[in-house]
Amino acid sequence: MGWCCCYKPTLLIIVFTFFISQPYAVKFSLPFIWPLPAKFAFGNETLSVDPTLSLIGSSANSPILKAGFDRFKGIVFSNGFVRTGKAVYNVNKLYVVVHNKSEELQLGVDESYNLLITKATGSGKMTIEANTVFGALRGLETLSQLCSFDYSTKMVQIYKAPWSIRDKPRFPFRGLMLDTSRHYFPVNVIKQIIKSMSYAKLNVLHWHIIDEQSFPLEVPSYPNLWKGSYSEWERYTIEDAYEIVNFAKMRGINVMAEMDVPGHTKSWGIGYPDVWPSPSCKSPLDLSKESTFDVLSGIMTDMRKIFPFELFHLGGDEVNTDCWTNTSRVNKWLQNQNMTANDAYEYFVLKAQNIALSKNWTPVNWEETFNSFATKLHPQTIVHNWWSSGVCPKVVAKGLRCIFSNQRVWYLDHVDVPWDVVYNADPLEGIQEAYEQKLVLGGEVCMWGEVADTSDVQQTIWPRAAAAAVRRLVPISLDNWSAKKNKEAVGVYKQNIWDEIEKAFIIGEEHRAFVYREAGKLHRAFRTKMARSYLKDSKGGFVKHRPAKYSLCIKQDDWDKFVAQHMTAKFQEKLTEALSEEERQDLGPTNILFEALNLPNYSGRVRTYGFGVCSRDILPRQNRPTQMDFEKLYGFCNSLKSILEVNNWLSASMIFGNNRIW
Repeated sequence: MGWCCCYKPTLLIIVFTFFISQPYAVKFSLPFIWPLPAKFAFGNETLSVDPTLSLIGSSANSPILKAGFDRFKGIVFSNGFVRTGKAVYNVNKLYVVVHNKSEELQLGVDESYNLLITKATGSGKMTIEANTVFGALRGLETLSQLCSFDYSTKMVQIYKAPWSIRDKPRFPFRGLMLDTSRHYFPVNVIKQIIKSMSYAKLNVLHWHIIDEQSFPLEVPSYPNLWKGSYSEWERYTIEDAYEIVNFAKMRGINVMAEMDVPGHTKSWGIGYPDVWPSPSCKSPLDLSKESTFDVLSGIMTDMRKIFPFELFHLGGDEVNTDCWTNTSRVNKWLQNQNMTANDAYEYFVLKAQNIALSKNWTPVNWEETFNSFATKLHPQTIVHNWWSSGVCPKVVAKGLRCIFSNQRVWYLDHVDVPWDVVYNADPLEGIQEAYEQKLVLGGEVCMWGEVADTSDVQQTIWPRAAAAAVRRLVPISLDNWSAKKNKEAVGVYKQNIWDEIEKAFIIGEEHRAFVYREAGKLHRAFRTKMARSYLKDSKGGFVKHRPAKYSLCIKQDDWDKFVAQHMTAKFQEKLTEALSEEERQDLGPTNILFEALNLPNYSGRVRTYGFGVCSRDILPRQNRPTQMDFEKLYGFCNSLKSILEVNNWLSASMIFGNNRIW
């Protein structure tokens, strides 16, 4: 049993936890933990977990930990079974040790944890050790991903025990931005999103509450502001906001509120028209009136009572200064102040920053502020990169901190951006110096509200947000294939071949053509360079027929032997040599699978029978997936956890036919 820090879940496989838990699949599959822990070791034993599992430890009375443990049991033991006298369970207690009793949640809180699962003389023990309760929550999430319900034994099992996991995040800021101005999201929907964030170990909800289109938040100091909401039913009361913040904290997630100024503020003037430069020019805010800044201060005072997180987002992007210069009264004020339009923009942003600082907030601004007047920004400013590439290196070179959200890769409303682009983006790209890398706080994916509402926001966020989540916890060097030896790559590649076969069972009739079409696109380079040149039979020709004894079904052991016979030394040598790192990450067996089985196209002619492979025409109807099978797969409708328990849930969108994710 050795330490592993380079294991990477296959990125094109769709296998749910209920499928992994079946005995045959377990023999060949590791439990898939997402994001990948920093360091882990495992064995080859199986433990069964008692449904009466209890929480033990000096921190067991912590409300946050107790609630987290209750959620854990609700997820792991969600199959509606009860303990039976005949069952033999190895583990009935979870020991949790938390060294620091403080439950204050702020930027940089220690989220590291150690998870140890042991087995000796038939019994087992599970222990989570963490410096804070929030690290313990992350350990609980990892533990939940190690637990699989076995439908044959009707028990929750932990495979590949003993486990030893040491984990800590790569970045202190791992966020998801939610825009509730363009489309209103009810409180329960926001809570569902927060739940889903906890499964991927994200720790900041950036709440873009207010924008041009609506002002849905109650502000007691200026009660007419929320007249700018879409309707009186599409608002957030103070109590709603408190509830969301507390709900997030119980899951180790901070809520960073945003008040985007001076632009994106048309909705403000519905209740207070004086903040508009004129009735015909309603954004940006009128900087010529001191009362405008009184409104800003009042909003921040009220919001500070709700949002304890030390960071506050002041926006500052996309400011059309023409409104100021084209409004005669405001333009005259600018002339009297000897200000250009750009000077006015700087004046407003810096004044808003000072108000935030006076409320004991650290200001966060979109990158335009840095691009326009970097040297004038307060030294505590955190610059949020959203538009241009290469901004973070420039920001940290100036000694400022940065958050990465480049719209080319991490904007979830850009539905044409595929998951692999999201996955391969790294906030530290172009930053070599260690002291500058520390100034990059992390990053966030952005769910702007123009293109999503309550009907599809979850499907738009996931699974691509998960692709970014791994990068904020694990650097590319830990999980890319270039870190593996060639022989290890070949071994994983052979496993991919089998998993590709298994995928035919999971996807089902309706979406199989789409899966193969997309897989074909992703693996075009591989097929041309590798499969057509190196997968040959013993006589040097391409494989055209399956061995006769496998004419009905191919079991995995037989398939491995068959593939091994045809993987020549040249193939193994060329496997990693001929492909770029990006192509290696996208290795796929589709063409080899079809060549080996002598299938002429991607028509979906392969289905599984038990744990073997049969051509579709000989598969008995009663063994095809039932409606119940598909109800399990479509469990996302009831719980996002269904998606997050996929062997590779980055590809889960294919199950729902959600082409735009790809």
